[in-house]
Amino acid sequence: MPNWQGHLTRYADFFALFGDFRNYVNFFLLNDLVSDGSEVKFFMEFDDFRLPSYPTDLERFKEYRRRAIDFVEARNRRVSQLSF
Repeated sequence: MPNWQGHLTRYADFFALFGDFRNYVNFFLLNDLVSDGSEVKFFMEFDDFRLPSYPTDLERFKEYRRRAIDFVEARNRRVSQLSF
């Protein structure tokens, strides 16, 4: 079992609070990190944990930075729409 699956198993009680992935995403306002089909939108190219987890050149860094900023701005807009 990959290490990340062990983490999910270890914290199963926590994740069970949300019922499913979609509810977890909605609760933490992470909607802009997933597609309509609940596929995760990564900030960098993803190949099942085989690629480096950091940008390896300037162009990859720029793309990572752009996607990260886009996400933060979108999430900030989502938070600002909440009424407390």
